[in-house]
Amino acid sequence: MEYYELVDELYVPKKRWFLGSINFDDKWDFWKYVQPGTVNIPDKELFVTVRSKGISLDFTMADFELLVINERVKALLSDKEAQFIPVRFDEQAKVNNDHYLMVVNKDIDCVDESKSIFTKWAEDDPVRPDKAGKYKSFERLILNNDKIPFDANIFRLKKFDRLVIVSEKIKLAFETNNITGVKYKKLTNIS
Repeated sequence: MEYYELVDELYVPKKRWFLGSINFDDKWDFWKYVQPGTVNIPDKELFVTVRSKGISLDFTMADFELLVINERVKALLSDKEAQFIPVRFDEQAKVNNDHYLMVVNKDIDCVDESKSIFTKWAEDDPVRPDKAGKYKSFERLILNNDKIPFDANIFRLKKFDRLVIVSEKIKLAFETNNITGVKYKKLTNIS
């Protein structure tokens, strides 16, 4: 099966919106919504700021890492694949439909390190010692299909939670339904 990195489509023919931050209780709460797995839904309503007004999109990355989707995208995904936490917008944003903060449930250790080119965070890194041993960047990313479960349609990479990966099945569903705000970068895979 083919896999693709989901990328925020920054260049939309008409002026698109850009989303900012979400009113978490603590600035570090941000990361628990980026990392795979189930999170506790906050007791308070979550509000997304609109950094730059424009056309609302079906799929948007807020603060570059948080996944904000609308009802159209949610309908194409399973509760087994992601958790959907309702979010609201400032009244001035004039958003017509329901939106959600999407938390991807799975991370998969499927990097073929023998064929990929990457760097990892060092144990003594002065900026992010908490990321020691995790991937810092990829010059070339090669996936090992044998390590990806057959039913994995959306996931993040283990030890590199910045990437969101979708199967060809999800890509085709998004394309068939004209989901806006997303483009796809084909990933190389080996079996």
